[in-house]
Amino acid sequence: MTVINSEVKQDKTIIFENSEMGAQYTSLHHIDNDSGVISKIDVDSKSEHLSEYIEHLMEDIQDKPTKRIFKFRGDGTTEVNASIDNFILGDYSAVDTNAKRLLAVEQKTNVKIKNLKANVQKGSLFQTVINVDENHKMVIIAKAEHNDFLDAKDFILHMGLPWKKKVFKSFLAAIDNTGKIIKVIVADTNTKISEYWWCDFFELEEVRTDRYNTKNYLEALDKKILDPIKKKFQSDHTILRSSALGHFRSQDDLDHMEFYNAIFENYPPVDDKLPIDEIRKSVFNLPEKYGVDSQFKIEKDEVKGRISSKIPLYEGVELVYNGGADLDNIKADINKEGDKYILIKTEEGYNRFKR
Repeated sequence: MTVINSEVKQDKTIIFENSEMGAQYTSLHHIDNDSGVISKIDVDSKSEHLSEYIEHLMEDIQDKPTKRIFKFRGDGTTEVNASIDNFILGDYSAVDTNAKRLLAVEQKTNVKIKNLKANVQKGSLFQTVINVDENHKMVIIAKAEHNDFLDAKDFILHMGLPWKKKVFKSFLAAIDNTGKIIKVIVADTNTKISEYWWCDFFELEEVRTDRYNTKNYLEALDKKILDPIKKKFQSDHTILRSSALGHFRSQDDLDHMEFYNAIFENYPPVDDKLPIDEIRKSVFNLPEKYGVDSQFKIEKDEVKGRISSKIPLYEGVELVYNGGADLDNIKADINKEGDKYILIKTEEGYNRFKR
């Protein structure tokens, strides 16, 4: 059963006074996928904190660096796609329809994942039409997830919207002056974009496949960013490449900023002359520069082909190195005579070569 409690007959406009863009229309629905109740909230009559929350949420969505490009299925007749066409014409009646659709999708998803002892997080649906300039509009549809918190005044457990660390799923459609959708971007603060959000609710399909993203992301990282430092900065190249491949091997999904922060942001170079700032900048801008998404499922077979490499030690001996291995077990050293060695912690190797 679906119930809509409407606190107002018509939503009013919110203008973001501190933004260059103005919201032409904003609606808010609280969706409880347990009880099946949808509560429509008057975003204009509530406290200034709600307006501030919405403004910051919209800014976070637009600024989020990890995202993925999608497109609508078919010829534009899907339900949410049609609602966006109406929004551009000034007809906002479909906001209730979209809220009902999301509730139905969430309830259906909960049935699917029941055996996993999981549930779709409850949340609030924001739908906003923004005037970017005279020739462009932007439609943002976002779900902000609710969290439990203990109120400091009454010490009662409440559920609500996190003020600082927002958890959200978002959809952003850029629209030109003819009303045509020119780009669709979807993002999730979780590492993986939930399938029920982009596939079931919006009925979208990827512009770039997971295989395309995995292959081209690694190709750009290897050939364009790390290969140029391979000869001059061998140690740094080995460590960075190994750590990067290790991340791809250990994770099911890639979140570009999570990857960047884990591997490159605080990396201490072995060689002080390593142009680490340039490398960080190149990695940070990799998705945009080389045309890949910044959130995608990692195709493991695209990673395997890049793992093994041979390091020549001396004539007749090579070290076959699988990227992502624990480099703490391999160390370089120099003895008193100035001879250079590598020390490898290995019981099997010790037993094979002991004199």
